[in-house]
Amino acid sequence: MNKSWILDFLDEKKYRIFHGLRLSNRKQFFHMDTLLLTKRFAMILEVKNWNGTFILEPNFHQHIRIHNEKEEAFHDPISQAEH
Repeated sequence: MNKSWILDFLDEKKYRIFHGLRLSNRKQFFHMDTLLLTKRFAMILEVKNWNGTFILEPNFHQHIRIHNEKEEAFHDPISQAEH
C-alpha cells in the first residue's frame, strides 16, 4: 500500500502532489516529505512513522518517545516544518 494512500482520493485535476522533494534556496538544500498544491494554497506535509508514547516538550522544541522502556528525544517536527 502506498504510504500516502489517503491522498489518492484527491482529484488529480484539482491537486498536485509531490513526494520527497529536495529543493535549494541557493545557499543550502532542504527536504519536504510531501507538497500538496492547489490553485488556492500550498501545504507542506511532514510525515513521521513513529511508535511508542510521545511527550511534547514545546519549551525545548522536542518530542520524547518512550518505547520498550527506553526514552529518546527528537527535534520538534513543527519547528522542522517552520524552518
